[in-house]
Amino acid sequence: MSWLWKRSSGPSRRRRNRTATYGEWVRVAIAPNQVVAGMFAGALESEGIPVLTKKTGLDFPTSPSNQHSVLVPPDREQEAKQLLEGIWDIN
Repeated sequence: MSWLWKRSSGPSRRRRNRTATYGEWVRVAIAPNQVVAGMFAGALESEGIPVLTKKTGLDFPTSPSNQHSVLVPPDREQEAKQLLEGIWDIN
């Protein structure tokens, strides 16, 4: 019997590096909702770091997976992570 799918040989390159990329932007945090994402974005913008937020969950406002990714340019990634670690327990 042959299987129609092939088993993965491990995590993808993105997961291996533990960094998700969106074009030229890098994810530095995942906020549980839009309010927290806005708080993160405001803190980063106040330090002069450009920031984008992108909804990663479903499109229902009451959905438990209403998460938002917080994205910054790759050259500001470490600075943004250090700033957010002081605000929230970011992994």
